[in-house]
Amino acid sequence: MAEFGERIHQRGITYTIYEQQHTAPVTHLQFAEAAMKISCAELLTADFVSLIDARVTDGSPYTPEERARIRAQAGYVARLCKEAVDLIGSASGASSLRLEVPVQRAVRDLNALSLHSFVNPAANLELYGRVLSGLDAGTPFL
Repeated sequence: MAEFGERIHQRGITYTIYEQQHTAPVTHLQFAEAAMKISCAELLTADFVSLIDARVTDGSPYTPEERARIRAQAGYVARLCKEAVDLIGSASGASSLRLEVPVQRAVRDLNALSLHSFVNPAANLELYGRVLSGLDAGTPFL
């Protein structure tokens, strides 16, 4: 986010009246939405890390619902982060695709992470929904 914050002060938006990107209302919306998605991801992460810490401290086993919820939250965190970086990437324009611009790496890395079967948001939401519905999670990796 810091890199994006610096970048919007150094460039305009091509083919528009905005010679400085940070003055454009669309930039304000994109920046704020990305920041909110990151904040939500941090809160969800703190929630499941707190549960993991509690189980380590007290030594009690996880319930199947807790295991499924942790997977779902981890997947949802990946989704929120991917959405945030997609917003920042699209707001950064085509020049951000150059290898020397760090945002392209973040976009690529979060796309790759979201595709991994253990983190995939849709797959993890499905298994959590299965457990909430009283069904088997449908995976041995819970």
